[in-house]
Amino acid sequence: DPCIDRRPQIILVQVDAERRRTMQLMLQGSGFDVRAFSCGRDALAKQAIQETCCLVIDDGMPDMNGSELLRRFRERGWLRPAILLTATPPPCTCAAQDFSIILRKPAGGSILVDALNGAIRAYSLRQ
Repeated sequence: DPCIDRRPQIILVQVDAERRRTMQLMLQGSGFDVRAFSCGRDALAKQAIQETCCLVIDDGMPDMNGSELLRRFRERGWLRPAILLTATPPPCTCAAQDFSIILRKPAGGSILVDALNGAIRAYSLRQ
């Protein structure tokens, strides 16, 4: 499993450039291989999606919301965990069922790292 045998690859979608860079550096320093994007469309264009262990999605994207981006990943056969970062709770329970973890923004540092490690570990144990 590529999520256990080496540095787990994460896709981070964060609109704000400064916050995206800060989160990317923090996650890289915590042992993750991070591919960072400013919008859902760019994240979907990434090749080798099956090597991605977890998504971290900012719900405030201009081109689509977090649930829509995750749905598009799922349509491509990607079934691993996803974490939603949101300023407000999702309006419907369907988002809570789609995402492994929903964190209220700003969720940085150890909270996000712990959430990523927990989501990846839980997924790997189910396989």
